Amino acid sequence: MKTEVDKTAARIVNPGGGVPCGIDDFGELVSDRYCLVDKSALVGGVLTCPHKVMLVTRPRRFGKTTNMSMLRYFFETPPEGTNTKALFDGLLVAEDTATMEHQGRYPVISLTLKSAKLPAWEEAYDELCSLISQEIDRHPHASEFAIDGFGDEERRIWSRLLNRSQNHRWRTRRRAGADQSLEK
Repeated sequence: MKTEVDKTAARIVNPGGGVPCGIDDFGELVSDRYCLVDKSALVGGVLTCPHKVMLVTRPRRFGKTTNMSMLRYFFETPPEGTNTKALFDGLLVAEDTATMEHQGRYPVISLTLKSAKLPAWEEAYDELCSLISQEIDRHPHASEFAIDGFGDEERRIWSRLLNRSQNHRWRTRRRAGADQSLEK
């Protein structure tokens, strides 16, 4: 009697590898051969989710940021000369050919609010603007990609976001220049 294996079941990858204390970057975890739980079946779940929004709630220290990082590495068009597909070799998702067709095909905006836990609202806001600026800088072509499918209101919001992001970068560079001047 043949028994079918549950492909959504988690399995341990690199069981002899080190324990990744404080590391939540999926690429680093796989490349440096840390021991981790293969939750890559989540990718197929995201693709087949019938809802516009997917809310992922888990307790603290349960891998939410690592899973988001995994999704970014999976879906994002990698930088020139980079092969992110190799990160998924041997993982559950690699066995799903329909899902693998989506690997490395999209610009991905990835934000985590971990670094925005600051005591003052203004500091948290500046940090969030900085995170958005970094993501926009990572995808200079994304605005053309995104705007194609936008309605008028979405275009106005995107335009304001880009302007805020550019203003924030300018203020940050200006502060950095002032700090360097003070050091002299």
